Amino acid sequence: MANAQVNNQYNLYYEDLYSINPSAIALRSSFSASMNTMISNAGFEGSPTLFNLAVGGGLAGNMGIGTRFHTNRQGGFQANSWLASYGYRLKLGESGHFLAMGLSAGIYWQNFNPANIEAVRLDDPVLESSYYRKQHFMNELGITYRWNDLTVGFSAPFVVQLYNHYMGHVSYAYDIPTVEGLAVQPFVLYQYLPEGTSQVDASVKVSYKNLWTAIGYRSNNNVLAALGVHYRDYRLAYSYEFNNQELSHIASSTHEIMFTYDFSLDLEFEKKRASYDKEQLPWQEEN
Repeated sequence: MANAQVNNQYNLYYEDLYSINPSAIALRSSFSASMNTMISNAGFEGSPTLFNLAVGGGLAGNMGIGTRFHTNRQGGFQANSWLASYGYRLKLGESGHFLAMGLSAGIYWQNFNPANIEAVRLDDPVLESSYYRKQHFMNELGITYRWNDLTVGFSAPFVVQLYNHYMGHVSYAYDIPTVEGLAVQPFVLYQYLPEGTSQVDASVKVSYKNLWTAIGYRSNNNVLAALGVHYRDYRLAYSYEFNNQELSHIASSTHEIMFTYDFSLDLEFEKKRASYDKEQLPWQEEN
């Protein structure tokens, strides 16, 4: 018998907190659509390829809704998931304290295509069985606390199934007072995986006006670097992960690219939400 768990596989999560915490959808003042794709361990034949598409934003009052589609292809295996999310935020006092809660629910399904692998016998009963073709219910629970530029979050994927996969993250955005438009944001992500190896990511993002760059370290000894640009309603980001010495002779690196478009539905509730956020929030949540 063997047990294993898969941790969060994207590296640009700090550009879209909704990808790791459903409650982040309630902190948005507008709608956005983001698309990102990743090639893990490039250079290795049959290396995993991931794709994620997410759309969501704030509704009237303190609510937010979103949806995400994710697919992961590894050799003959392909895993897909679709989630719909609802979030709600509470204002705590008059000092910029907010608590957001979110819940996602959807479906997960996986397929197996023997034609995409090399096997001595493609008619093996194990390959032809339905063991690798499954569907089940999927869910997420998330909480985010926001105080001005401090963000603390907790999320639990598969909370109903009790898979014991928990994530916690904390970040702080600090504007450099001596240089206009310059900001520094440290970010720490911890993933608890009792059936696998728990993981810690520590990164620092430096932004100057519409440009930013980031450097990070992962507890498996991998180093991550990223850069991005914002232009009007468009955002583009790229991440490069250097493999540690144990994997560098097999595959060189991991690449991820993300494209985001911020848009307006031009609906009355969206205008009210934007006006409310401008008056009540000491910060503007981009993620």
